[in-house]
Amino acid sequence: MTDQSPHLDFEHHLSDQLRLFGCEGPSVPKQLLTFATERAAHDHALAVCEAMFECRQKVSLVPPEQLCSQQAKYYMLHGAGRRLGAMFEAYRSVVLTAHEGRTNPLGHDEQQAFSRDINIIYMNLRGVLDNFAWCLMYERQPDVEQDLGRQGIDLFSKKISSDGGRLQVD
Repeated sequence: MTDQSPHLDFEHHLSDQLRLFGCEGPSVPKQLLTFATERAAHDHALAVCEAMFECRQKVSLVPPEQLCSQQAKYYMLHGAGRRLGAMFEAYRSVVLTAHEGRTNPLGHDEQQAFSRDINIIYMNLRGVLDNFAWCLMYERQPDVEQDLGRQGIDLFSKKISSDGGRLQVD
């Protein structure tokens, strides 16, 4: 992300909102705290969305000279980049459907779409981490695939972590 990356800490957004109203410390009126919390939730959701978009851009546009292995480039672009794109779209849909100002319950179709989007985020998050593991493996130690097998390439694999962290990044 850039030097001006969004703040991903919700408390940062809440304190910003409270400062805008000249309220800091423990004695904030309840109504103002409620309003500031809603505004902070909105700002935080936008910051997360922006960070996801930037991450997707960085992963999808990795300069070719930064990765030597064609396989690593493939897993970065077509694996992690594609998955981050799906996560970005799903997160954006979640934020637009169940935003902080919503007062009505979700309808049946919205519930179904919301549930699907949450699952898309979860499944692709795990997949992105696996894609990063494959990218690291092909860049740092391509012979590890034969030792661990296709199912053993995982950032959280006991085989990798118990083997002295074979896929450590410099």
